[in-house]
Amino acid sequence: MLARAFDRVREYTHEARIAFLEYQIATLSGDNARAADKALAWLELEPRNQHACSAALIALGIGEERWAEAVSIAYRIVDEKTDDLVVLNNAAYVLAMSGAPEAAVEVLESIRADDFIIKATLGLAYLASNQIDKGMKLYRMAAQDAEKVSDDSRSLMTCYQALVVRQLGILNTADMEMLSALSLPAVALPEDWEDRPEFLRLYNIAQRHGYGWPLSID
Repeated sequence: MLARAFDRVREYTHEARIAFLEYQIATLSGDNARAADKALAWLELEPRNQHACSAALIALGIGEERWAEAVSIAYRIVDEKTDDLVVLNNAAYVLAMSGAPEAAVEVLESIRADDFIIKATLGLAYLASNQIDKGMKLYRMAAQDAEKVSDDSRSLMTCYQALVVRQLGILNTADMEMLSALSLPAVALPEDWEDRPEFLRLYNIAQRHGYGWPLSID
């Protein structure tokens, strides 16, 4: 329905706005690859737009795992010293997953924001630097904070944690008994997860690699 409505006004819409709307439609439909392409098109048209930067970091990096391409955007964000916490958090996520966890930690520690999303990304950064105890502790702290906001936030965080330990190779190298004891326990997905792009993004990654769904460590 959204796509049909957009088609009716496309010829009257600015080029950058078209790229943004196409990115949004791809994201809402769970099409990771198209979302990444449209986010990059949007960023090319509006390179100083922080929302476009954030979209590219999420879609290209997290959604498509094209870390080598996404990391150049992340470093540019850091160099520009933006004060947008969402963009900084996404840049730190990409840095951690691109082999630069120390840079990610530096970015996140400098923010010092009491935010469960930033705390979870900091946990990811420590996991990427092979500080598993510290990383898992931060994830648990973030999950406790998330529960005060929404049960769905904890469910999403559990899936993310289970994904990154696979992507970082920790699941294959760490003591499984220890890892299970430290990890977030599996929780039920929200009933409407198939209508939510943040869950669809992870579901498509799981499908790509043949991981079970919902993602969990145990």
